[in-house]
Parts: sequence; C-alpha cells; structure tokens
Amino acid sequence: MNTFHKLSPFLLVVFIAFFLPACGKHDASKLTDGNDCRPQLAKCNITVAGVKAEFWLEQEEYANEIPLLTNVRLSDPTVQMISAKLTGDNMYMGYIPVILEAGKSSLYSGEMYLATCTRDDMRWRLTITARSPQGKEIEFTFQFDAPK
Repeated sequence: MNTFHKLSPFLLVVFIAFFLPACGKHDASKLTDGNDCRPQLAKCNITVAGVKAEFWLEQEEYANEIPLLTNVRLSDPTVQMISAKLTGDNMYMGYIPVILEAGKSSLYSGEMYLATCTRDDMRWRLTITARSPQGKEIEFTFQFDAPK
C-alpha cells in the first residue's frame, strides 16, 4: 500500500474537522455586510433585515477610557433599539454596556468608553440589538480599530 492510501483517512478527518463547521446554518437577521468601520471619520453603515443602521463618533481624535460621544441612527422609525454593548473583537474581555438615549428621527446618542488594552492592534465590536414591530430581534455589528 502506498503512502497516499495510508494518509487518506487522516486527510479526510482533517477536511471534516476544519471545513464542515463552515457549512452550518446562519441566522440571516444577525448577518452583517462585514465592515471595517472608521466611526471617527465618517458614518459606518450596515443593513440587516432591510433596516439600515448608521454609527459614528462626534470627535476625530479618541483614546481609551475617555467618554466618546456616540451616535446610532436606524432607518426605520418603527424599529426600536433595545441594547448596545461593546466587546473586544480580537481579545475577549467581557462586555461594556453602552447607554444610548432615544432622540428625534430614530437617533440614539450617548457616551461609550473603550477599555485600556495591552494589544496595540485592538479591534472593537459595537453590537446594537433592536426590535421590529413584529417582535423580531435584529442585531447590527460594527467593527473598528482602537486608536493608535
């Protein structure tokens, strides 16, 4: 028996272990259009389940552990934001609740704080959870880099 036939069961197991999990079902209400956001420079946009969400910061310069004036606007006024949280994208440190208050024209504003991190390349994930009039939850995820 040649070497290929001896390795083929091993290769099959490796293939199944690494590629089969990618074939799982995905919840379309939680998928985003994958973004690399720069909220200090421009509005970041994501559309999920037909609802557009915009996220931006009021200041161009920002740093860890200072209040960041944060805005989120939903395109559909019948969809209500129910929570916002900030987590590390490339390093899990728990989550930081973000308190945003409802204003006019589906605008939610408040302050957000980035925790101090030991990584120079820290990425953050702001997750907004909203509820449609039918009671369905919609999740918007914005990913952005920590200040350098």
